[in-house]
Amino acid sequence: MRLTPASRTRELMDAVIKLAGGRLCSPTPAQYAIQPALQGDRHSINEFKDEIRKRRDLAAKRVARIDGLSCSLPEAAFYLMIKVDEMGDRLDEQFVLDLLEASNVLVVHGSGFGSDPRAGYFRMVYLAGEELLGSAFDAIEQSLPVLV
Repeated sequence: MRLTPASRTRELMDAVIKLAGGRLCSPTPAQYAIQPALQGDRHSINEFKDEIRKRRDLAAKRVARIDGLSCSLPEAAFYLMIKVDEMGDRLDEQFVLDLLEASNVLVVHGSGFGSDPRAGYFRMVYLAGEELLGSAFDAIEQSLPVLV
């Protein structure tokens, strides 16, 4: 059987509809979980928010202590967009690669999230525990003078 352009178009449309139907609808278990999540006990959620806020504050304080870095305090995120005052003639992507090599700390260049690659931003997640965050900031602080 030879496929005609019309039958090929119909097959393509059927495939797109199947794909869209599978991706645009919430799965049934998630639908049943919505009501208890919104109306149930909020104790664990509040504990989690307090813990994340504590880590955010720790990370922001560590950034403020490092010469050449700054950041704004996010209200609803699990990462900081950290500004580097001086990157030399590098773009942010090269700077984060150099930072990784010097400190063994992996961050993401800000231009990966829409900032200008020359603006000097990188994104750092602060979900790790306090000890690991402290070690990461120690390594960044020790490496930064070598990078600028």
